[in-house]
Amino acid sequence: MEFDLERGLRELADDASRGTRVPVEELGRRLRRRRATRAATVAVAATATVAGLVTGAAGLADLVRRPDATAPVATAVPTPTPSTTSAPVPSTTPTPTSTSTPTVPPPTAEPTASAPALPSAPTPPRPSAEVHGSTAWAVYVAVSPQRDDAALAADARLTAMGYTQLRGGDLACDRGAAEALGRDPSEHAVAVYFDTEADAALFAELYGDGVVGTVQVTLRCRD
Repeated sequence: MEFDLERGLRELADDASRGTRVPVEELGRRLRRRRATRAATVAVAATATVAGLVTGAAGLADLVRRPDATAPVATAVPTPTPSTTSAPVPSTTPTPTSTSTPTVPPPTAEPTASAPALPSAPTPPRPSAEVHGSTAWAVYVAVSPQRDDAALAADARLTAMGYTQLRGGDLACDRGAAEALGRDPSEHAVAVYFDTEADAALFAELYGDGVVGTVQVTLRCRD
């Protein structure tokens, strides 16, 4: 800042008007002293101004470096939201509960009619005791001139049926048999004897093929 020369001259003029005699040298010294005082004052003021600017800049830089030191945030005043009156929701018509159709059980399979059990084979009838001189019903299964293979086969078949007593002999030992069968009385015969005609008929049925004939005879040669 420049020294105000005009002001300094006015001050010197005021001193002169008060009757004060100031030598020229003294006047020069006063001017220089005042100029120095003004310069010092200006320098001090400038220094203070600069120091203030530096301090302010340092504070601003510190604020910039500190993220948490933020400027006060203005609190937003919440804008009242107008309440909307919700329209009444129409009640829904209840859905009718569907009635479940009763489950119809599958038809029960009718029991299959089992085939009737086959009748068990009848038990072969009991043979006669073959008492000498008694009458019996004789069923002949083999008649041949002699005891051959046919006679042996018939004997084995009778054994399989459960008849184990003596069953063979001359046809002449059964009176009335040779005449009824039309065979020679000397031929060899294989027969089973029963007390009744029914038993004889049942045996002949069980035996099947191979029966020569059934005759009621009088037993002989049984001693």
